[in-house]
Amino acid sequence: MSDQKLSQLTAITPPLNTTDLVYVANPLSKKATVQDFLNLFTFQLIAESLSIGTVAEVAFLNLSIYSEIMIICRNITTAAAQLRLLEVSINNGSSYLTASGDYINIVAGGTESNSTAAAVCEDVTTAARSGVLLIQQFNSTRPKWVQSMNRNISNGACTLIPTTSALNALRIRAASGNITGGNIYLFGRR
Repeated sequence: MSDQKLSQLTAITPPLNTTDLVYVANPLSKKATVQDFLNLFTFQLIAESLSIGTVAEVAFLNLSIYSEIMIICRNITTAAAQLRLLEVSINNGSSYLTASGDYINIVAGGTESNSTAAAVCEDVTTAARSGVLLIQQFNSTRPKWVQSMNRNISNGACTLIPTTSALNALRIRAASGNITGGNIYLFGRR
């Protein structure tokens, strides 16, 4: 397919493939491939930390281009019976939001409860535990919504991150002590 102006476009046969060029209608009139468009609307694997050894935390930096982040934690073990926690950063991991009220759990009945982190799962144990978190509006200057796919509604099915600063990094850690094993997969959508 040759380059065309929007006013010249007509239906094509066969369908576009991922390397065909299309125009992005914006003030800069850029060209992009079909694959570029597909990447805007689907989750892409950003990073993974496999076969985690004994570490204090697993951090993921340089995430400012993503509007949504999905974190899959599989079989995370800890040195002591502790929660597995998510903490986020507005300065690319130089520090993390860890004060009471930086995270607000919404518990049964819609009641808010201030917290210092978001829990990946509710079980306090050293045994392998898994969890999936979805953070929406990650790079927005509005409050963010963290939805846990596995938390008990009585303990808070979701968490708000009320900062109006864009997020650009996150970490998974044990409430105290070390993570001793497991896998973490990080996906993003622009």
